[in-house]
Amino acid sequence: GSELVHGFHHLSSTTSTTSIILILILPATMFRLLSLVLLLSATRLSSSLFLPDSPELQRLLSRYENELETNVTASMSGSRVRRAIPWSDREEILLLHNKLRGGVYPTASNMEYMIWDDELERSATHWAEQCQWEHGPHDLLMSIGQNLAVHWGRYRSPAYHVQTWYDEVKDYTYPYSHECNPWCPERCSGPMCTHYTQERNLEGQMVVDFAKRMDMGVVNTYFQKREEHRVTYKSGSRRTQIDYILCRRGNLKEISNCKVVVGESVARQHRMVVCRMTLMVCKKKRSKIEIEKKTKWWKLKKEEFRQKLRQALGGQVVLPDDWETTAEVIRETGRKVLGVSSERRKEDKETWWWNEEVQDSVQRKRLAKKKWDMDRTEENRQEYKELQRRVKREVSKAKQKAYDELYTRLDTREGEKDLYRLARQRDRDGKDVQQVRVIKDRDGRVLTSEESVQRRWKEYFEELMNEENEREKRVEGVNSVEQKVDKIRKDEVRKALKRMKSGKAVGPDDIPVEVWKCLGEAAVEFLASLFNRDLESERMPEEWRRSVLVPIFKNKGDVQSCSNYRGIKLMSHTMKVWERVVEARLRKVVEICEQQYDFMPRKSTTDAIFALRILMEKYRDGQRELHCVFVDLEKAYDRVPREELWYCMRKSGVAEKYVRVVQDMYERSRTVVRCAVGQTEEFNAEVGLHQGSALSPFLFAIVMDQLSEEVRQESPWTMMFADDIVICSESREQVEENLERWRFVLEKRGMKVSRSKTEYMCVNEREGSGTVRLQGEEVKKVQEFKYLGSTVQSNGECGKEVKKRVQAGWNGWRKVWGVLCDQKISARIKGKVYRTVVRPAMLYGLETVSLRKRQESELEVAELKMLRFSLGVTRLDRIRNEYIRGTAHVGRLGDKVREARLRWFGHVQRRANVSGCLQIVWATTNRVGCAVHVCPSMNVWGERWENAVYLVCNYSPKGNWIGEAPYQHGRPCSQCPPSYGGVCKDNLCYKGAPQRPETPDMNEVEKPQVPVQAEIPVARPKPKPKPSSPKRPTSSKPTQTNFLTQNIKCETKMRDKCKGVTCNRYNCPANCIDSTAKVWGMLYYDVQSSICRAAIHYGVMDNNGGLVEVTRKNSVPFFVKATKNGVESYSKYKTANAFMVAKVEKIFIDCYTRMADICSFGNQPATCPRVQCPADCKNQPSYWAPVIGTGIYADTSSVCRAALHAGVLKASGGYIDILAMDKKNSYTGSLKNGVQSER
Repeated sequence: GSELVHGFHHLSSTTSTTSIILILILPATMFRLLSLVLLLSATRLSSSLFLPDSPELQRLLSRYENELETNVTASMSGSRVRRAIPWSDREEILLLHNKLRGGVYPTASNMEYMIWDDELERSATHWAEQCQWEHGPHDLLMSIGQNLAVHWGRYRSPAYHVQTWYDEVKDYTYPYSHECNPWCPERCSGPMCTHYTQERNLEGQMVVDFAKRMDMGVVNTYFQKREEHRVTYKSGSRRTQIDYILCRRGNLKEISNCKVVVGESVARQHRMVVCRMTLMVCKKKRSKIEIEKKTKWWKLKKEEFRQKLRQALGGQVVLPDDWETTAEVIRETGRKVLGVSSERRKEDKETWWWNEEVQDSVQRKRLAKKKWDMDRTEENRQEYKELQRRVKREVSKAKQKAYDELYTRLDTREGEKDLYRLARQRDRDGKDVQQVRVIKDRDGRVLTSEESVQRRWKEYFEELMNEENEREKRVEGVNSVEQKVDKIRKDEVRKALKRMKSGKAVGPDDIPVEVWKCLGEAAVEFLASLFNRDLESERMPEEWRRSVLVPIFKNKGDVQSCSNYRGIKLMSHTMKVWERVVEARLRKVVEICEQQYDFMPRKSTTDAIFALRILMEKYRDGQRELHCVFVDLEKAYDRVPREELWYCMRKSGVAEKYVRVVQDMYERSRTVVRCAVGQTEEFNAEVGLHQGSALSPFLFAIVMDQLSEEVRQESPWTMMFADDIVICSESREQVEENLERWRFVLEKRGMKVSRSKTEYMCVNEREGSGTVRLQGEEVKKVQEFKYLGSTVQSNGECGKEVKKRVQAGWNGWRKVWGVLCDQKISARIKGKVYRTVVRPAMLYGLETVSLRKRQESELEVAELKMLRFSLGVTRLDRIRNEYIRGTAHVGRLGDKVREARLRWFGHVQRRANVSGCLQIVWATTNRVGCAVHVCPSMNVWGERWENAVYLVCNYSPKGNWIGEAPYQHGRPCSQCPPSYGGVCKDNLCYKGAPQRPETPDMNEVEKPQVPVQAEIPVARPKPKPKPSSPKRPTSSKPTQTNFLTQNIKCETKMRDKCKGVTCNRYNCPANCIDSTAKVWGMLYYDVQSSICRAAIHYGVMDNNGGLVEVTRKNSVPFFVKATKNGVESYSKYKTANAFMVAKVEKIFIDCYTRMADICSFGNQPATCPRVQCPADCKNQPSYWAPVIGTGIYADTSSVCRAALHAGVLKASGGYIDILAMDKKNSYTGSLKNGVQSER
């Protein structure tokens, strides 16, 4: 007879398993039907079925590959001819089988559609040959076990056999009657038990496909082991093999064993899989990287260096005239005095704390080890072991001593640099890869050899610095400015040296700027003479033309791609001083447009961010659309054509002398790339500006100023920060037109607009606003954009920016975690590191953001988490946040945000000229009915402002930039509208005046301030009489009477006046703000503080003096300093008693007002208000105004009549003070001062 092989997959209904199942059915006319199961990947183990031995299977499969179309002699059933299944039968099997598979309940996960392939057919054929049962397709179906059946009768169709196999489910019974199979994961019972327990899923197939594609073997399956040594996952009754070890087939011969270690877990319920592999590793000899020796300039000490330099110059400190001689003398002196660094850096061993004793002991141990290796005697071995133990002890002592000295030094001012150096070192040690030694070429292939990596870096930067974009040649010329320039003066050199920062990496000449600062006037004279010679000859020293380019990763993108690195040039520090001198002179000649914010005086990123935010807020409040396009230029600094630079300088009015000096700086400039595998060969840089140069930012600003002259608009519709350009407009069509004009002008002159990084955002977008196109290509539309490091959203909110600030804070915290989490470092130092590294990252740009309380709380929560991590405190320790801040000497973040906002606003207000930032604000405010006025001389808070600019509004729209207080026409004043609370704020409130337009001649100097009138007490409503009582008589209006109070001086301290449980109300004199008395704290004040100055600091009293309410508090762990209302308070991190101040509240009451009405015991305030009683309360009836008690009165008593009873009030009325006490069980009545009290 003939044999027909059918193969199909059977999918389990158990969704948690990962396996591949092959069911093999072999129908034959008078022979057998066989169903077998083959587990190929991630198999759930059953009671009797395991993964077969893979080597044997591979050998059989290889044999069958060569015998697909040949006759094969069967081992048990005689000679048979194997033939392929017709495609019609295959399609019938696949269609029906996939349909039945999809109907499994519960539904399986990751089900794959079954397909017919050669591998499936070969595997089925192999397992059919291994069958030992006799089967025949007769009419009678006899079930003989799971997936095994015998047919007697004529040949059936393939679909019939597939359906028959599925119908076997109803006849299936497990040997355990009415009990579940021990391997059943569902713990079920009945005929369906464990039938559908295997599944072929996507994850398992991915493992198989990956191993096949990469020519790898599954090591677990190559060794016959017991079941316990194969199961990798075990949870209760579930036993699964789902963890594997893969290796290349070429390395399989090197693996001698692989099994599961019973009892060891690498993860929860996952057992450890181990294999024994013998590797022949050939140690690759790494070529020695030549590192240029550097002088240890960080050890520079002024006096010692001056003396050695004086000796080298023959007893004088007058430097030679020529640069070459002076530079060589300085370098040689530095090497002799400070020493040079070693050629190779010690990367693995930490030996910085080794002393001479440790080194001697280590050397003796090495000699003992050599001796033992040569003569293996017990005596030599004991000697080596003893020296080994001694070295360990000495190393431990030396290390502990060195670290103790380090932590002691860190707590001093001299150890501040060591502190941050230690933080950087520990941050580098915590990284997996500190240097990237391999890089990808332009085709994406990874380069590993040092020579190829160096060639790739040189190829990339040489192409970057010598390739220009397409541009039009300029036809028109420009007249050069030929004029005589002044010689460089010494004060110019001093200013340039002062602007240079210390501690920066030196250039190729190995002379840092610290040397010139150390030499003082001698260096100033030498540099002034040198620069004058350079200016006269228009030639600088040849040594300055060399530079070292260091690739800095941008922290985004592929770390092995050169395009994700920014090249920073290390140039000569002396050349940078020369550049700063030239830059200072160019700034006096060239006037940059107000739309440019980059490296401009009195401008920063904060101004640009604030201008954009306020513009967006105005349009959001007005319910109008604002369209913004954020333009980015590709490789802006590196692709500036040099000819365009010279043209723009001449057009800006720069003298030809300075143009030729700048040309000389860029002529014949050469550079090398310093990477992880060494330095490349030198190459020229003919295009672009120097990255890292002191002069480059201003030169780029000149280029952008001239190129954008025809297309830029006034602020705020155009803002530039170097190559970051913002174009705004009220309509989408207009902003698209402006973008196209910018593109045409810039690309015409060699600059290229980035299509991928240029983005468009619509503020307060309505339906159907559309998109913006650039040369027919759609610009990416975004809902948020990171502008200059601050995230702006299209809806005007700042929630995303707050989350970014929190993330930036955590990133900064992780950089210094090695110091912050060190238990041996004091909390004070940790707080200092936190304030200087982490907090600035969290506060960046928040001066321009209107934070809600919830967002401010989000920032403070993140900050407290960092502080608790740093101090090793958890929430389970139940330590309050105030103690955490006090221990780390860190104030509240919300207070710091407000302080930063006010500091920046004061900085803007103090500028000599009107800033572009305020012009933007006034321009946008002017659109809603306000006018800007200029006063030649204005008195603002006691200071005289020349040409002060102020705002006058017809009305105050909601969300005005200074607040929502109403503005009035009139002259500048100090007496403000009631909405300001009687305080003049930023000189933007006005007296009442006739409603007429403001004119410039009305802007007069502010008149002297008018004293604020006394506060009028607010009358409280009278209590309603009882319905059953007769009509209550009314008292006459009381007359104003003087009341007694305790007068104190400005220097009076709290501890001198309030020693008991309660404190009095005090009357402070005027002019206490000028007193020298000290104040500690901000909300709670130390008892040693001045009462009056604390009241001014808190804001409950002005400099005119007055009454102040004092409440005694318990001890407070620390006091935070703050400068408020002209009074500076100090911090104190020590537990001490405290007090609070408040305004004295005064109210009018009648004779019938009870104590419970004004100072209820259930809602007891810190102090009760001061009340004024009318006259004639003594004669009021007791049923309307009862008095209960003597000395201490019940809260149902009449306040005024109780005061008369106690003798503290006269019959004519007056002010009295009340003190709430605890409850009493009984009160004693008495007759005193003509008033009868009750019990």
